[in-house]
Amino acid sequence: MSTFLPSVQFDPATTIDALVECDAITEALNEEHKTLYEGLFVLNNAVTAGANQEFLTSILDNIDIFCFAHFQNEERFFRDRAYVKSDAHEAAHQQLIQRLRTVRKAINTGQLTASDIPLLIDVFNNHIVAFDKPAHVWSLWQHFEAGDETSQQIKELCSLDRLGKVSW
Repeated sequence: MSTFLPSVQFDPATTIDALVECDAITEALNEEHKTLYEGLFVLNNAVTAGANQEFLTSILDNIDIFCFAHFQNEERFFRDRAYVKSDAHEAAHQQLIQRLRTVRKAINTGQLTASDIPLLIDVFNNHIVAFDKPAHVWSLWQHFEAGDETSQQIKELCSLDRLGKVSW
């Protein structure tokens, strides 16, 4: 007996909106990170394949738009929770935006090198490790210390994070 399963495409924006709607903000921000990485990998593949300037600029435009929205969401999330390092986090976002502008300039002047996009991906990864992970863990601990009903799950998540077993 064969079962028919429809082909389903999941739109990251729909997933993120659904997570935000049910107040799963941390999960929504994690989905945004995944979407940003996908865009960066598409850009890297296009550079490797020798795509023209117009095509690369189009990809970078999409990354810029998504990145700007993500930074706004993340900064609002941390400000709403009175995260003590939100100013430093926002300054780090400005540095990432500057890196995107540097890549755009390299594309526009024909000076983009094969290593520019992998370096950009590394910069984003380093930001997530240095800024986003600690901020999200801090937020989860705030819920735990407040005695929220999911405190045991949060405690387990934070323990796993310290062991490096949580992917952000």
